[in-house]
Amino acid sequence: MKYNITPELLHKYLDGECSLEEAFILYRWYDSFEEDDDPLENLSAVEQEALKMLMLNNFKNAVLNSESVAALPVNKKSIPVKLMYALAGIAAMLLLVWSGLRLTKTAQSSPNGIITTAAEQMEVDNQTNGIYKQILSDGSIVWLSPKTKLLFPKKFLGRLSAGENDW
Repeated sequence: MKYNITPELLHKYLDGECSLEEAFILYRWYDSFEEDDDPLENLSAVEQEALKMLMLNNFKNAVLNSESVAALPVNKKSIPVKLMYALAGIAAMLLLVWSGLRLTKTAQSSPNGIITTAAEQMEVDNQTNGIYKQILSDGSIVWLSPKTKLLFPKKFLGRLSAGENDW
């Protein structure tokens, strides 16, 4: 069946201004594409490639010559987009470096490479004249000399890497 579909009817549909009958005709026209054979199947590989190139050139010309694509107003005081992307990239890189340094510093300051939670610190103060034995939550044993103090986390989160500083 041949449908008389005009660009005006398509614009009317896209603008939401067509009647129910016109919309029904457009729907039937659109559904008819599933029933038809693909016209590209009848073309040779060379013809298909030529058609692709023709379509690409037509698209490029339409974009370059289009009056509907409005140029953005240029404000000489605004920062160019490429510069904004570069600054955002630099900021992201600095944030990553800073985070890595903080993580490395935390790992180096922890005994045996163990990560701890700083929020819940425990303290043992040996005010006696003898050596005091303290067993930590991870099973480590610490011997405190007389008149010494030990700060340690209530809970250890785990090792930074397997096998590092194992004794």
